[in-house]
Amino acid sequence: MAPDPDLRYGFSSSIERRTRETCVKKSLGLATLALSSFLLAIEPAGALSAELARKCLDRTLKEYPRPKGWVPYKAGHPGMALARQAYYRDCIAKEGNI
Repeated sequence: MAPDPDLRYGFSSSIERRTRETCVKKSLGLATLALSSFLLAIEPAGALSAELARKCLDRTLKEYPRPKGWVPYKAGHPGMALARQAYYRDCIAKEGNI
């Protein structure tokens, strides 16, 4: 006599297996619904223009100038880099009106 195929997976019956599959499908459906509603609730960010990016970069480099002998492949001072990034992000958020 062949063993019950449902017992291989730890299910006592095919009804229990179908019930668990239904619960999993419902859970995935609810998770998808929650994620999609969350993504729709977020406002899209404004488009970043090239002029605004250049303006903020220029202002950032005037406020936090690069050291003499600066090369892009060498790491700089981490504190200065964090301050420069924060200033740039603030400039972008305020659309260049700092």
